[in-house]
Amino acid sequence: MSFENFKLLPKQKPAPADANTKRRLRFLSQIEKQIGFATSDPDRKRRGQWFWKAGDGSYVLSVRYGRRDIELSKESSQSAAQNLMKSSRCYRR
Repeated sequence: MSFENFKLLPKQKPAPADANTKRRLRFLSQIEKQIGFATSDPDRKRRGQWFWKAGDGSYVLSVRYGRRDIELSKESSQSAAQNLMKSSRCYRR
């Protein structure tokens, strides 16, 4: 293999991400994890799951950051959906 076609550059370090960017990336990775939980085997026990099935058959989602629920609107931190697959597609957008 020849390096003639490549442009060689001096070593560069990636710029460190600020705290807000790190938090956003962590939060997005957790949302992807929850979508993975929603699309996997429903009988499997999952640690750290943000959603559960309510008594009426709908699914309730409580978005979390760390141990705290995030308030989605005034005095409301939960969202409900009849179909878990449709709601997971909504969060992917």
